[in-house]
Amino acid sequence: MREPTVSFGPGPRPDPEAYSRVTNPERFLPLHTFALALLDRLTLEYDVIRTEAFALMPNMTPFEQARPPVTVTPIATEAAPVAVAFTAFPSLVVRYGKWSAMELPNCGCDACAATAEREAEQFEQLLGDVVAGRFREELRIPLFGKTGVHWSFGDITRAGHLSEGGQFLSRDRARLLDTGGPKRILWQSWPPRGQTMVRAAAV
Repeated sequence: MREPTVSFGPGPRPDPEAYSRVTNPERFLPLHTFALALLDRLTLEYDVIRTEAFALMPNMTPFEQARPPVTVTPIATEAAPVAVAFTAFPSLVVRYGKWSAMELPNCGCDACAATAEREAEQFEQLLGDVVAGRFREELRIPLFGKTGVHWSFGDITRAGHLSEGGQFLSRDRARLLDTGGPKRILWQSWPPRGQTMVRAAAV
């Protein structure tokens, strides 16, 4: 792995060799169990369709999977789907919404010192924001400048509550993601199980 460019505060600098060393990757295996349990709970609580599928995006490199993936798609089309693949590393590859994706852990080297507990917390927070409709994403393909995907989480009505991120892509790869429709999406909350049928009956 390539050593990232970072600024270190007080304290010892990590051993440069630690960036290319992964000790006990099996420590991340509990992530698989945690993710499956959380997906099971969401499937029971919300009106969704669950399948054993995971579609790679154009900017993704194929990877070895340790077990069948899971895609959870809300019945309500204005709510964001979530897809989770379980890699042989072991880790999670998570797709959410239309263009966004995340790897947990993003890096398993000794220098980064990621733990299954912290990655599980991040996964739970991610799904919590998506399910609650606190997720926005945008595909940016300007005439000039950087192209890619931008996302943000949190309640837009509460100042200081948003967290943001994104990924720069080549113009060709960004265009492959452009399948039509809006390029900026404010996803809505998942409907609780049974609510979609109640709405349909009311109409």
